[in-house]
Amino acid sequence: MNDEQKNIDFRLQTVNSSEIENRSFLFWGFDRGNIKRTSLYKQFIENNKELSFYFGDKVFVIKNELLTQTHKDVLEALIMLCDISSDVEHVVSHTSILDVLQKNSKNVVWLDFILEELNNVNFRFFIKSEKGDNVKANGFKILDTLGIDDDTGFISFSFSKSFLSLYEQGRVFNYSKYTPFIANLDHDISKQVVRWLLTFDNLQIDIKNLLTVKLGLLNVVNKSTLNKYIVRLKDEDLSMFGIWFDGNNICIDRASEVDFFDGVTVDKLKGVKKVVLKQSSLPFFDLK
Repeated sequence: MNDEQKNIDFRLQTVNSSEIENRSFLFWGFDRGNIKRTSLYKQFIENNKELSFYFGDKVFVIKNELLTQTHKDVLEALIMLCDISSDVEHVVSHTSILDVLQKNSKNVVWLDFILEELNNVNFRFFIKSEKGDNVKANGFKILDTLGIDDDTGFISFSFSKSFLSLYEQGRVFNYSKYTPFIANLDHDISKQVVRWLLTFDNLQIDIKNLLTVKLGLLNVVNKSTLNKYIVRLKDEDLSMFGIWFDGNNICIDRASEVDFFDGVTVDKLKGVKKVVLKQSSLPFFDLK
């Protein structure tokens, strides 16, 4: 094994999230019921279950499913349960996923739906071409295969190689000690905010700016709902993550509990599937 392969394996064995997952709209801060009542979901359905967002010359496309922070909870559990440096099919149980997330639930039907949606979703990230509507894109799925046996409680699956390229080459980090605490926060918007902030060592940002610009809620929820989310955030005890409020700002200042591994941005990734798309017309929001 060469030095480059050793470095890739080390990253795959020691991380549980990537920058693009936490700083973009792959996973929204709504529960699975509320997201279907948003204008975002209405647009999604009207556009044949596909939405495109742009920011400058960068475009992100989501197809087939709109994922939530609950999907992110389960995905992090899967990554923590498996050796993602191995390309073999993984086998886990419903119980093991719930144990990682420290959830006590006899009902696993919701978990099956989450897994099926993780298997069905498709993302594409691309740079607009200078000449016209067609562009070259990096496309990625999360899961390539999925089998669920409800009689035995076991789940077999494999991660998509295009998804693993985010971990092999991209900017990634490990906050696995926090995953069960995030999964048990009272509100999904709190989960999204915490995951976004954990990608920084220290930061101070206006909470409305974070929600509307960075997390893309400006054209998704109305002003009263936005204010309700701010109240919910302030009601949560986020001190375990090194997060607190200072007036209208939300702040994070941590020690070294989160391990960071540098890499390239998602538009520089190599080895993911190339696709051709049309340019989008919906507003995007800031990933930086």
